Amino acid sequence: MKRILLCIAVLLSAFITRAQVANNTSLVGTVTDPSGRVVVGAKVVGLNRDTKVEYSGTTNAEGYYSIPFVNPGTYDVKVESAGFNKTTATGVVVTINLAIRTDVVLTVGSNNTEVTISA
Repeated sequence: MKRILLCIAVLLSAFITRAQVANNTSLVGTVTDPSGRVVVGAKVVGLNRDTKVEYSGTTNAEGYYSIPFVNPGTYDVKVESAGFNKTTATGVVVTINLAIRTDVVLTVGSNNTEVTISA
């Protein structure tokens, strides 16, 4: 009986330990205009191609974005801001517990035009 209880305790502790592991996977990068100036307040959306789950963020005063806790997979990263064409970086492969950097240069134009960049 003690062996059965010991086996159950060992199995349960493995599941509890697994549940406590943090996902440090993230999409990060900098958004700039054609002259290299940072774009503040750009909307950034990462779309997981397999699950269709979207993760979003916004660039800060340095043009930097960070979208934490994304699941591993292949992503399309779409960036848009007023006065610039929508730009999508496709095929961004995200590996668990890594910050995957995707810098984007927006081109001046209408928000109705979309530019696609394959990763």
